[in-house]
Amino acid sequence: MSVPIIVDGKILALGAVANKKTEYQDEDANQLLAFLNSAQILVQRNQLQSSLRDSEGYYRLLFEEAAHGTAIADVATGEIISCNRKLAEMIGRTVEEIIGQHQSFIHFPPDSSMMESQSYSKHMRDEEGKVIEDQLFHKNGHFIDVEIVANQLDVSGKKVLHGVFYDISERKKLMEEYRRSAQLAALGTIAAGVAHEINNPIQGIMNCASLIARSLENKDRVSDLSQKILGESKRVAKITQDLLYYSKDARIEMKESDISQIIGGALTLISTKIKHQGISLQVEIQKNLPLVTIQPQSMQQVILNLIDNAADALEEKQDSPDGKVIEVKVFLNEENSNNGIEIDVIDNGCGMAKDVMSRALEAFYTTKPSSKGTGLGLSIVNDLVNKNGGKLFIESEEGVYTKISIIIPLPRAAHKVRH
Repeated sequence: MSVPIIVDGKILALGAVANKKTEYQDEDANQLLAFLNSAQILVQRNQLQSSLRDSEGYYRLLFEEAAHGTAIADVATGEIISCNRKLAEMIGRTVEEIIGQHQSFIHFPPDSSMMESQSYSKHMRDEEGKVIEDQLFHKNGHFIDVEIVANQLDVSGKKVLHGVFYDISERKKLMEEYRRSAQLAALGTIAAGVAHEINNPIQGIMNCASLIARSLENKDRVSDLSQKILGESKRVAKITQDLLYYSKDARIEMKESDISQIIGGALTLISTKIKHQGISLQVEIQKNLPLVTIQPQSMQQVILNLIDNAADALEEKQDSPDGKVIEVKVFLNEENSNNGIEIDVIDNGCGMAKDVMSRALEAFYTTKPSSKGTGLGLSIVNDLVNKNGGKLFIESEEGVYTKISIIIPLPRAAHKVRH
């Protein structure tokens, strides 16, 4: 007697017995069916286990051999449960050294008091699945720039954070080199305006000195001319100081700064160039703004380049009945979630088409001809703003206007203001 084992409409196996000389009864068939049903369950279980082993091996292989660093951490404790060889290579460690450590182990030096990386805390809160820029700490003592994407998963009732680490060191290096070369190129453009700006007070100093030589007997006249020389000399010193300030490397530590002074320095450097282009520069800076923690040089570069870009946009537009206008507005914005100091640079220039605006923050993207390509480009401006903890927003209408807004967050402590 034989009975087929059928699974999903297919014959999986055939059960047969030949232990009786007489005919088999229904009871015999039922016993054989019961046995075969049990056998069927065992066969299916073995097939499932084999499939799971194959699947687990496949995904384990993908995990371990991935081209990017990968790690899994326990959400409750922050302990790293698993990581691949690529992540270990990125920080000069072995997989065995990393597993079992707190997630801070891969981000900070061993003697650091930091217990939670910026990316970990963000991915744990409301930025799950987003790309967040952070750093890993290499065993040799240097930091590695990375982008991290992480998601929370539920594995056998345990919540874990699965993160993928992308090494962006080379990209950051190229961006920094490009920023620096663009900064130096921009100095050439600024220099002409600065030379003219310095020439005026120098002429005044020379004239006053000549008058002093002819007025030595008139003490009041000499005193008045001396004060003018002092004032013009201070003006030259201020212009020179602003130029040197701009030319410095921006890779410095963050410090508490007065954004009004930084913008004032930028305007000193570029105002003559703007004036010679027939552009009206309208500046509105709220008084007694809170201090912000930023890199002063890099923020001055940001302001200079936004104004310079606005001037270029005005050159590309035909004569406007309203004239060529650049507005710079700085004020405390407490009306929405982007709470902080807002800096707006607005021009009534050529504006941006939608496709241009969608790509405006891409690295090295520009619509300028090579002869005009001395600015930092919005991608690097955006990068500098991000380094200062800020956010950049673009609003534009082709042929009408462009508005670039920067929000610099306020310190968590009390708002410190300049009186």
